Amino acid sequence: MNISRITKFALAGVSALVISTTAHAQMDDAAAAADEAATEAAEAAQGAGDAVGDAAGDMGDAAADAVDTATPDVETPEAPTAPAMETGGKWSDGNAAPSMITLGKGRLSIGVAVEASLNENAVFDPLTIAPDIYYGVTDELQIGLVHSSWARNGFVQPGNSLCIGDACGDAYNGLALDVVYGFLNNGDMELGAHLQIGFGPLDPLFLDVRAGVKGHWTSGKIGVMFDPYVTFGITETDASNRAGLGIPVGVGYMASEQLMPFLYTGFYGAFEEFGDSWIIPLGIGAMYHVNANLGLGGGFQFVPLTAADGDGAFDNRSLSLWVKYNM
Repeated sequence: MNISRITKFALAGVSALVISTTAHAQMDDAAAAADEAATEAAEAAQGAGDAVGDAAGDMGDAAADAVDTATPDVETPEAPTAPAMETGGKWSDGNAAPSMITLGKGRLSIGVAVEASLNENAVFDPLTIAPDIYYGVTDELQIGLVHSSWARNGFVQPGNSLCIGDACGDAYNGLALDVVYGFLNNGDMELGAHLQIGFGPLDPLFLDVRAGVKGHWTSGKIGVMFDPYVTFGITETDASNRAGLGIPVGVGYMASEQLMPFLYTGFYGAFEEFGDSWIIPLGIGAMYHVNANLGLGGGFQFVPLTAADGDGAFDNRSLSLWVKYNM
């Protein structure tokens, strides 16, 4: 083999190596370019997906805003609450009232009672129209001007105040200044000092003073009201304005938030000739609250036990109807 042939083979080998190297480099560059193109395509696709998601979210928010804008705000009315009575030591409308024996500061109560005799041969004779008004000076102190026999002595006894009938004597038979000061309220038991100055009948003037303790005890739906007192005559003591003892007691049951039926009884007797003057009345009635401020009531009373002799003891019957508004 000569030198020129060797040289040709060498040059051919070098050329093949250069070509192979160049081809491999071009292939690597092409692969890298392809990878870069694929990465860019993937990033572009991700960007497009994000854009679509953002656009969908924006469209959803816009749709929700459109629904909110198109739908008017409608307030759901609260369910009406049944008007309730005075229970648990406070008024049912949420205003301040510390107890069942006083109104509470700034409160005013106005009531009118119609009281009538139902005695045999004396039906509605007498017939009494008796207004009562009370005002809460403080949460503990209450004052009032009262006419009804219920307020004046704890029992129904027609003939006070404005009176109609032959048994009345005078057309107007006086009133009383009533003061209650509450000194105990532990939730279930309430007690207050009770003072009353009575004026009437007026001609001649009967003046008397009544002092005692007014109280109320509550247990669940049952309430017990008691108002024992001693009364002393100041004028006309030699007539019928005598000192005596009264113990009115009432028991009520909250049948509903508006209706309270009750029973009441008690005792009254003059200290002088006590054995010939005592009585034990018995009554039944109910109080219905139209709302938290307005109340209607009525009661029937008779005297089953009395010191009086004869068959006429059960003939002593009376009726009382009243309306009361608190503000």
